[in-house]
Amino acid sequence: MHLDLGELSPIGPVRAFFQDQGVRAWLVGGTVRDLLMGRATHDVDVAVEADGLRWARRLADALGGAFVPLDPERDTGRVVLRGGAKETYVDVASFRAPTLEEDLWARDFTVNALAADLHAGRVVDPTGGLADLNRFRLRMTRPETFRQDPARLVRGVRLVVTLGFALDVATRRQMSADAPLVAGVAPERVALELIKMMGSGLPSLAVALMDDVGLLPHVLPEVAACQGVAQPEPHTLDVYGHTLETLAKLERLWPWETAEPDNGLARTMWARPLGRLRRPLARYLEEPVSFRLNRHILLKLAALFHDVGKPATRSEDEEGRVRFHRHEEVGARLAARRLEALRFPARAVRWVTRIVRHHMRPFHLSRPTRPPGRRALYRYFRDTGDAAPAIALLSLADHLAKGGAHDVEPLRRVAHAIWRPYFLPDRTLVDPRPLLDGHALQRMGVPAGPELGRLLERLKEAQAAGVVRTAEEAEHYVRQLRGGRRPSDGKAS
Repeated sequence: MHLDLGELSPIGPVRAFFQDQGVRAWLVGGTVRDLLMGRATHDVDVAVEADGLRWARRLADALGGAFVPLDPERDTGRVVLRGGAKETYVDVASFRAPTLEEDLWARDFTVNALAADLHAGRVVDPTGGLADLNRFRLRMTRPETFRQDPARLVRGVRLVVTLGFALDVATRRQMSADAPLVAGVAPERVALELIKMMGSGLPSLAVALMDDVGLLPHVLPEVAACQGVAQPEPHTLDVYGHTLETLAKLERLWPWETAEPDNGLARTMWARPLGRLRRPLARYLEEPVSFRLNRHILLKLAALFHDVGKPATRSEDEEGRVRFHRHEEVGARLAARRLEALRFPARAVRWVTRIVRHHMRPFHLSRPTRPPGRRALYRYFRDTGDAAPAIALLSLADHLAKGGAHDVEPLRRVAHAIWRPYFLPDRTLVDPRPLLDGHALQRMGVPAGPELGRLLERLKEAQAAGVVRTAEEAEHYVRQLRGGRRPSDGKAS
């Protein structure tokens, strides 16, 4: 079989370089797989017989890219090409074995053990990867593949969900046998695969498959501990099943920028169109929190962890009623501990744990018969910060994942009440600037210290509620608070 490489971007310039240099080079691994599947790729893997680092440096010079010595021990260099919406990475590596065929046999899965001659396009397939590709099957190259590199265990799960493949029976059996080995994998490598799973579009399937092959207790023990933890009505699933269903619902609720979402659940939820909110909400979820971790990915991680505090907090009263008192706080601590162990950036950890800690807040706001007032919304924004819109979306998915018959309309109204002032925006509600600052309060005789901070916070809340609108009203409000009198907003000090 031959692959028509033509002038494919970004492969064309790489191919031309090695042809001009008279060097035999091969496209290998996932690059060949993706080309055969018709998938766009911005990661190009090239194998040469020797001097991978040197050829990577020369390629970078020729194409005006940046050179990175990716893995000097394996003689692998990376070329970063900038241009267009996304960067392209070209990794140039020396053979890992004396011959190309032996190099391919040493790879993880047969669909990744393919090579294509950069000059002629001839496909090299010693392991039967083409047949597996045609059958949409993920199969290990050899039984020892996972023992050689246990990170391949989580990579296998990720490939199943991102490629839409089925896991070969013998491969599944070997993954189950070798699952405990994943405990020895560098946490950064596990985290990278987990991030890709969350971005796959099928995060709940990825978690279920990790459980099926025995990886879940070693990768996400807090999530595994949710299995078998029963919940009261209206829940129809245990905590683990509910977690997977929440992930699935969250994915289907994703507010795409298109005028009409293409699935029934989203059409139902957005029956009253988001209108001007749709685009800013979609952009908000795509914005990075830390490096390349955007809010969409981190929100799904938060959904994965949102109820991990329930096993430790489950209790029953004398009448048999089940409670999970303060499970949000316990869950936030557990989520932080796991994400830190996986070496997630500190900002990402704080953002996820803030969502877990406050994921019940929109539901509590939806319980009164009246819509939430400005004071309640201000407190919500104050406590949740830039996670406020994401928490509302998770709360909807969480509620829908309970199963059974229940009314989601009150919660949907609360979600809109949160998104409107955040995105349109209404800064007097989301983040009001005090009409009096600390210096002004000190001139009124307020000493520096806790009282000053308390008064500033009460003043911001009164402004958000609309009961204080001018500096004069603010001064009068502060004097009332300091005098121990009930302010005109009806709130005691």
